Amino acid sequence: AHKRAHRFAAATTFYPLWARLCSDEQAKELVEKQLPQFKLKGGLVSTTAQAVLDFSDDTMPRQWDYPYGWAPHQMLLWKGLQNYGYTHEAQEMAYRWLWLCTTTATHYNGLIPEKFDLAQSSHKVTVEYGNVGTEFDYIANEGFGWVNASFQCGLGLLTTQLREALNNLVDPDFLFVST
Repeated sequence: AHKRAHRFAAATTFYPLWARLCSDEQAKELVEKQLPQFKLKGGLVSTTAQAVLDFSDDTMPRQWDYPYGWAPHQMLLWKGLQNYGYTHEAQEMAYRWLWLCTTTATHYNGLIPEKFDLAQSSHKVTVEYGNVGTEFDYIANEGFGWVNASFQCGLGLLTTQLREALNNLVDPDFLFVST
């Protein structure tokens, strides 16, 4: 059609950290310049808001696009940050995701959805395939495997103080003030 590249910023931007494919300089650039564009209160968003601006108004929102957050992206990011010594950033991003999971489960009778709307910090997702359990028609008592796994992995990253904050549902934007 237009025969030009289209820049689309997605969470896959951070896969080289996970795969240990970055130089230290490349890792630093990803963490300092890219991560802030993907960081929302509840964790790492699938794509940036800017990435979907060029979509036409009649394009149906896709579940792997902004503003949705998925467990696999979170875990890959955390491991990638750890691979390059960004422990504080890994803990912050893990806390943000766990806070959203815990808040949702606390306020919605143990609900563990498969994905979240990170722009709204909500499990209420209105997108191509919705969110199983959003309307409580079907709630898997065991939760969703990758969300459950992300919770376990994330807890392992948190300090005692962050676990206590999570137990008290302390807002991540209060804990991690941007400088």
